[in-house]
Amino acid sequence: MKKALIVFLFFGISAGSIAQNYIRFLDKYGYEVGESSNSGFSFFELIQSQERMVLLHRFSKDSLKISEKSFLFDSLGNELASSEKEFYASKKTKSVIRKDKLAEEVLSKQFYETGILKSEILSKKDSVVYEKYFSIDGLEIPKPELTPASPKGGVKGWNNYLASELRYPSEARASGAEGMIVLEFDLDSEGVIKNLKVVNQGENHKSLELEAIRVLEKYPYRWVPALENGVPVETRIKLPLKFKLS
Repeated sequence: MKKALIVFLFFGISAGSIAQNYIRFLDKYGYEVGESSNSGFSFFELIQSQERMVLLHRFSKDSLKISEKSFLFDSLGNELASSEKEFYASKKTKSVIRKDKLAEEVLSKQFYETGILKSEILSKKDSVVYEKYFSIDGLEIPKPELTPASPKGGVKGWNNYLASELRYPSEARASGAEGMIVLEFDLDSEGVIKNLKVVNQGENHKSLELEAIRVLEKYPYRWVPALENGVPVETRIKLPLKFKLS
């Protein structure tokens, strides 16, 4: 039953008529902006909805497809399953993540740009059920030794930077707003931050989100990149920043 649910989700992408279509324009952080050429949009999304399914196709400003997402809901609007696919600039699939909310399972796949499967991980209730890794030739290999990325000076260096740079926005302070902002970004193999966004966008006062973005963008150093078997690699990082009034 769980497998059939996810299969239905993917087949639904190309089946049936679309009830509603619309396009929205986004800035580089994923915030919606106007559609005029002066609005400074970096991405646009084609959003399609059909009964209990919503599909989102994201493109760069020059119409290169970046990702596609699909969500399946029950009659009460609760999410049952979702899928997300990301693409290389070459249009080849970079990653696929499928989530089954009912079974509490997540299947994650990463691909080399050649199309060969790089890794496959199935988790259930945040515990790994199995994980497999493959070489560029498609041969199964042992799990790589991973060293996580870090800011200069590690946690201590990062906390010192926050203590000197982070400001509590006056608008948020005036309204008594607090919260946890979760930033997400890609860190390339040279320690450069790319594709910065707020994961929990809209859950907190917007001024807190903008301050979190500002303080990360102003960080004056490159990060130490993640290592895979001792070799620097690109990785995706989630970074929480907590705002609490004293």
